[in-house]
Amino acid sequence: MIDQIKVLGRAVRVRHWVKNLLVFVPVFTGHEITNPSLLWAGTLAFATFCLAASGAYLYNDLRDLEADRLHRTKRHRPLAAGTFSVSNARILIPILWLLSLGIAWVTLSPMFTVVLLIYIGVSGLYSLVLKQLVLFDVILLTSMYCLRIIAGGIATGLFVSSWLLALSMFFFLSLALLKRYAELRENVGNGGVALAGRGYLPEDAEIIRTVGPVSGYLSVFLLALYINSDQARTLYESPALLWFAAPLLIYWITRLWLLTHRGVVKEDAVLFASHDPITYVVAVLVAVVVYVANVMGGVAS
Repeated sequence: MIDQIKVLGRAVRVRHWVKNLLVFVPVFTGHEITNPSLLWAGTLAFATFCLAASGAYLYNDLRDLEADRLHRTKRHRPLAAGTFSVSNARILIPILWLLSLGIAWVTLSPMFTVVLLIYIGVSGLYSLVLKQLVLFDVILLTSMYCLRIIAGGIATGLFVSSWLLALSMFFFLSLALLKRYAELRENVGNGGVALAGRGYLPEDAEIIRTVGPVSGYLSVFLLALYINSDQARTLYESPALLWFAAPLLIYWITRLWLLTHRGVVKEDAVLFASHDPITYVVAVLVAVVVYVANVMGGVAS
């Protein structure tokens, strides 16, 4: 029984649920982290996205079944390895999606349910055909990250600013490009000619390695512009203190790309970051900076 639960957990990629914590971003940026009712709404949003994402992961693995069986590492996934049956996956996918939509409709709001439905539709189309379109695939990955933040704002009733969305777009585009660069690097290192099912060629790695970090730095640039905005002066007592977050983010982005170039980050940057102690140190320091900027008055901006 325990082994079956472990296989199920791997099949629905429970360890990837950390990505759905993005629904709490509006609670954090809105300085409502101690509000129990908003935290509960965020928790419900998190749960529905976990169910929806697990259905999407299973559907993606069904679509990639043959390619995964030939892949050096993906062949160990439960569906590709045969430890989780295809028939069970086909039954479980609609159950997970319908359950997530049902919970969203009953406990949150119709608007949130619509956003969740859009997420399911986009992720399904991504697995079906869109991930084969060069560059369009990373834009879709970026949009799915941003959809989580938008959904978190709808679930909690908190405003998601254009600043936050623009910063998030460039930040997650950098991580999506990093994912493709890591896959290309791994594939080329194993003698691959092209990235199977993705449309990328080995020579594309250089341009991705150039554009990816720049996209991440653009997100920091947007943070710098935000610090001097009217919205920041309204929301923070001392917005100038947010400048201390900029070098922390630059360090984190550069380090992640450096580790990927060295072959330490194999595929999923977000998953790697969730197990990386340095990421947690940087996250805590950024949280401290945001807190101090919020409560400490008298610092000129």
